Amino acid sequence: MNIRNVYIMVVSKNKFDMKKGLEHGQALRFLEKHRGKPQYRHAPHIAAKTSKVLRPLARKFGPGIQNIKSQWPHIVGEKWAKLSKPVSLRGPKGDKTLTILAKGPACALLAADSANILFKLNQFHGEGTISKIRVQHGQIVSVNPHHKPQPTSTPLQSTLDNSGENTLQAALNRLERKVKLQK
Repeated sequence: MNIRNVYIMVVSKNKFDMKKGLEHGQALRFLEKHRGKPQYRHAPHIAAKTSKVLRPLARKFGPGIQNIKSQWPHIVGEKWAKLSKPVSLRGPKGDKTLTILAKGPACALLAADSANILFKLNQFHGEGTISKIRVQHGQIVSVNPHHKPQPTSTPLQSTLDNSGENTLQAALNRLERKVKLQK
């Protein structure tokens, strides 16, 4: 709608004299008084909104091997997580192979259940992320974060002198071990 159409509307409704013309202020007042409904706005594209949410999640839970290792108990369950661990994720996009290290007879059981594990992995990381699973037999070295290593030299042993009081030192060492076991 341009100013000429507004001029014609104002002139026809208010019966202005054509010779006088329409002042700019009158047109603005008319537009403010007779303003219609706001323009219809289409809904925003869903891709723009979801990318703001999904992009950080993809970085956090993407299909990298470190992400698979950190989420391994949630993906396969506690039973399989104790017996296996993911080692590597190799291959081009869409044809990645996950190598799993398993101990003992769990290797054969994991190989037999590989279709179910593959389904869970792709459900967790997105359809078609991992296409194959390779199960290797080996030992799993687990680091227990709650286990504290024993100190090599204790302050109690450094204070004792080795002048023939071995019985006292042996008794104190036994007492020290019992106290540490109770903690």
